[in-house]
Amino acid sequence: MPRRFKTQVVWTKNEVTEEDCAQRFMVYTRDLFEAMKSRIPVEKRTLDVFAHTIQQEFKFAADLSPEQAALKAQAAVTKNKTWDCRALRRALLRKMTHVMREEVMGEADDPEKVARFLDVILATHPELLWEAQKAAHAAHAEILDAAELPAEMCCAEPLPASARNVNGVMPAGLNTWEKPFAELLDRDSNQVVTWWHRNEPRQPWSVNVLMPDGRGFFPDFVIGIQGRKTEDGALLADPKLNFQRDDEAPKVLAEHRSYGWVMILFLDGVRWMTVGYDERAKKPVLARAFRLADAAGF
Repeated sequence: MPRRFKTQVVWTKNEVTEEDCAQRFMVYTRDLFEAMKSRIPVEKRTLDVFAHTIQQEFKFAADLSPEQAALKAQAAVTKNKTWDCRALRRALLRKMTHVMREEVMGEADDPEKVARFLDVILATHPELLWEAQKAAHAAHAEILDAAELPAEMCCAEPLPASARNVNGVMPAGLNTWEKPFAELLDRDSNQVVTWWHRNEPRQPWSVNVLMPDGRGFFPDFVIGIQGRKTEDGALLADPKLNFQRDDEAPKVLAEHRSYGWVMILFLDGVRWMTVGYDERAKKPVLARAFRLADAAGF
């Protein structure tokens, strides 16, 4: 088993900026055309053949008014709290202006029209901004050696023995869903689990993982898996009670450069389930039953 692990951080000296994010905001011609279509008013005329009157109605294609687009765009820009939303919007407007000029769009010289185009794109394709934010954070992430694991574990009371824990005992303080998972690792009869470690938060030897929004978290377990193609065969696992909470959901998409995706788990009655991500619904969902035999390929 390793005596130290790899942790993932964003260095303050390399702090990601709103301009970095805007430069990674990739807008394609298709998106511009959709934005243009959403901004063109369509006139609908209804003729009453008995009263010989005509009713006129104006609406926007794609049923997206400027007010609706602005509100949805604001929600997209302010969703990630690691950014200054005003500075981010200014940077996005500069990027949008450059893109529209390259596409030889006359509206590029009208700041109001540029802002409206940006609103429509953010409202209809918020994933473009999310991908830009994710890429900006990833570019500034660094992998460092954490401190060595402590040579001894001190506790006021005796701790139960553990067959595969790195210290040979069940750590103190395991909660009601962490303990059953640790017991599952100890019961492994196929020798898939070679060792496991309780990853305490905010210790010099802890493993931090950056989420797509730039925040970090500490998965509960680092597990040595026989045959896993990562450094030290390590798998990061995080059993969750409320995986659908807003502050927990981004963990499903977290990936460590040395150890791979973090496996989020949910105890569904007596059965452990892995948690996946529904791209269409944009939320975490239960994926499949968890088996230790599948851990190497996760």
